[in-house]
Amino acid sequence: KGKAKMAQIFFESFNVPELLIAPQPLLAVFGSQKSTSLIVDIGESTTRFLPVWEGVLIKDAIQHSQVAGRKLTEYMGRLLSECDLKYFTQHVSQPTSSEYRIVANIKERFGYAALDFRNEMNQKKDLVDYILPDEQVISVGNQPFRCCEALFDPSLIGLQMTDSLQSGIYEAITSCAIDLRRSLFENITLIGGGSRISGVAERLTYELCQLAPPSTNVSITVADDSVNTIWKGCSLMSTLEALSNHWISAEIYEEYGADNLFSS
Repeated sequence: KGKAKMAQIFFESFNVPELLIAPQPLLAVFGSQKSTSLIVDIGESTTRFLPVWEGVLIKDAIQHSQVAGRKLTEYMGRLLSECDLKYFTQHVSQPTSSEYRIVANIKERFGYAALDFRNEMNQKKDLVDYILPDEQVISVGNQPFRCCEALFDPSLIGLQMTDSLQSGIYEAITSCAIDLRRSLFENITLIGGGSRISGVAERLTYELCQLAPPSTNVSITVADDSVNTIWKGCSLMSTLEALSNHWISAEIYEEYGADNLFSS
């Protein structure tokens, strides 16, 4: 039904001459210029682990996690309430949209993934100032990296360890055929807003090396312009002659209708 509605909007509202609907994981692979990869899409509401082999999405191995941008921002709000400022202690439980954006901005500006969380906690951190809309100035300390630690230890936000990034990747890869696993461990691609967190690839590499079979090479890359990887994939896919037979023309849409085209 979703595809049929999408086709209806594009053909009837935007009057496109042709349409090709492709799954986001496949577009992400094209956008990162890889045909085989374990795509980790750290989004706002969910994180998805999507194994793609030679351009084919392995649907049975897809994994999901609740640990994503929104959960991290909510956790960041709770950590900032430690500053004992009236602004945060009053609004952290039910922030307005503007307050949520402030917390998200602090997370995005100062957040990073610590390679060794315990050691980082023992280090004395220089405080950084952040000016709130009411011109209060707060000093942010270790909250940013403590917030990002929830990606690797979801128990900090009341979730199971199976929701961690390393567990999601490991489960997705080991759900694939055994002869595919080594290549997937060697081709992990991070996309989405959360992939821009400083140090996340390095920390993930460390965590996965503890889980992967001995002598397995773990290689993780953050896609260039990771937020727009899927859009880049769309642009590239639209130029491929090999996919020309998969496009739906406006004439075919008019003849058969959306419901018939996407009935299966």
